[in-house]
Amino acid sequence: NDGGAPYFVSVFAAFVLIADFGYRAIRFTDAAYRAEFAYLFTGGSGSSNTRILRITGVITLLIMLSSLASAVSFFLRADGRKREKAAGGGMRNARILFGLAPPVRAVCGMTLLYFDMTSVMNGANRMISELALIAAMLFLLFEDRFEISDSGDRVRPRQYIAAGLCTVVLCGVTGISVGVGYFMGVTGDGELCFEALFETVCAAYAAVRLAYLYKEVPNAAAAEAAESAEAAESVKVKEAAEAAEAAEAAEVAKDAEAAEVAKVAESAEAADNAEAAEAAGAAAADNLTQDTAGERPEAGK
Repeated sequence: NDGGAPYFVSVFAAFVLIADFGYRAIRFTDAAYRAEFAYLFTGGSGSSNTRILRITGVITLLIMLSSLASAVSFFLRADGRKREKAAGGGMRNARILFGLAPPVRAVCGMTLLYFDMTSVMNGANRMISELALIAAMLFLLFEDRFEISDSGDRVRPRQYIAAGLCTVVLCGVTGISVGVGYFMGVTGDGELCFEALFETVCAAYAAVRLAYLYKEVPNAAAAEAAESAEAAESVKVKEAAEAAEAAEAAEVAKDAEAAEVAKVAESAEAADNAEAAEAAGAAAADNLTQDTAGERPEAGK
């Protein structure tokens, strides 16, 4: 994401989520809105409406926190990989950690719509919005999964593409229709409008990521082929080195065997020489004995 459409859609998503946080924070100036959160800290009447208001209050707080964390996540995704290399991989770890925030934001929005008492339980907008947020949650989870995995796993992931296409269709249809209805005065629900805006952002982000995925596929395939060729070359070099080492060991063994044979031959020759010397000494001793025996009779005469 060093530039182009992925950069701009990530930055746009980050600013939309900051606006979502700001809208909910500004609503605290409304006394009626603050009264909903008062049930979080008071006992209340214990009625079903009070319990639902407590649930929606907790969910709203989670939405605010996850919106801020999601904005950080999209800013990090918009940041290029050059800074990641300069930081020694720390930027990638931050993207993985904050990458869990957008799926959590989608789950919180879906839960808030479920407990919303101002809309019809089985209304069309409500049902399709929940389906759109489920698709967005799955797609954003796959996005974070690919941050964790290696680039080779990006080659035509079927689940990723399926979740992305569902996100583009469902979030696009829901977000655009509800947003247009809000600005035309058909609906005045500001929270539903921001959920629709979040869905529109998810649809745009998914469309751009799917479009750029097919640009990454040839690069990933080429990188995988180059890695395989490098591994095969490394195996060949290793085999050649092992063969040379074996030939050298055989040559050394042959030299050692020849040296041992020469040593044995030298020992045998030395033994023959010793035996010859011993035989010569014995012959000399016999001659001396014979000479001595021949001189004795003459001495007697």
